[in-house]
Order: sequence, then structure tokens, then C-alpha cells
Amino acid sequence: NVVGGGAVLFNNFTPGNFADDFIVFLPTNSGTGSFKYTLSDNNGGTTTGTVNLLIGSSQLGGNGKDILTGNNGPDLLDGGNGNDTLNGGLGNDILIGGNGDDLLVGGAGADILVGGSGTDTFRFALADSPLSNFDRIHDLQIGTDRIDGPNAVSAANLRELGAVTSLSAGGLGALLT
Repeated sequence: NVVGGGAVLFNNFTPGNFADDFIVFLPTNSGTGSFKYTLSDNNGGTTTGTVNLLIGSSQLGGNGKDILTGNNGPDLLDGGNGNDTLNGGLGNDILIGGNGDDLLVGGAGADILVGGSGTDTFRFALADSPLSNFDRIHDLQIGTDRIDGPNAVSAANLRELGAVTSLSAGGLGALLT
């Protein structure tokens, strides 16, 4: 049951890895909202819970080339259809590009970026995404989507996030352009 909006499951289909799956709550307005969930295991056990949320700004785009900009708090920006520009501003935001070739700029805060279908660009600035408060891209399509980080990345600011055999600042710069 969802009160005050809707919910969408983003299942990234990594077998045995539930850490890359998440639910996005899509509020219909500011204020409060909630949703109930049920978890089950392979042995037939279940448990239920309720998540109560304080909702910040919510902006939903249409079928055109929308430009959506968040406020100082947590925002939900959903571009819908079209080639949209989404800028989260301050706060921990959720940006969903939807259908189209979108530009997503999280801004300051630990943001969740979901490009959707199309050729999307995720733009970062190092000052907006320090290691302690970084943004997360949840559907980067290698070979299709782009990460735009001009002057945002240097060898001093890299942290190993997985198995990397070799990495150089020059190679990373070439990859990000």
C-alpha cells in the first residue's frame, strides 16, 4: 500500500546481489507519505514493515524538453518523456531522466541518478560529490551513456570501488571524455 504517491522497483537483475536493487517513492506532493512492504525468503518466511517519509519538492516533466531544478532540500525530479535537463541543486535528491536523451546533474548532496532509456549524460563536479557524500548512478549503460566530469577527477581523488587491474589519470581522462 502506498499513501501519498506511487512506488517503482528498480531491479538491476544482478543474480544474488540485492544491493543494486532499490525502490523509488514517487510522491504526488510535498508533506508526508508512506509505503508498506513485505520481504520473503526462500524458506517461506516473511516479514512486513512500513516506511514513513518526509517528502521534499517533487517535479514531474511531460513529453517535451523539460528543465527541472530542485530546491535546497531533498527533491524528486522525474523528466518523463523527452530530452530533459534535471539539476538537483542542494540536498539528497533523486533524479529520473525517463525516456529520451537526458542531462542529469545531481548537485550538492548524495544523489541517486537514474537516466532511463536513451543516451543520457551524468554531469559531476568534484566539489558536489566528495567521497563522503557521493552520487550514485543506478543504470549507466556502457557505450551509450556518458559521464561528464570536466576537471572533476584527478588521481588523488580516486578510490578503488572494485577489482581494478590498472588505472591511470590519463586513461581515466580519456574514458570520461
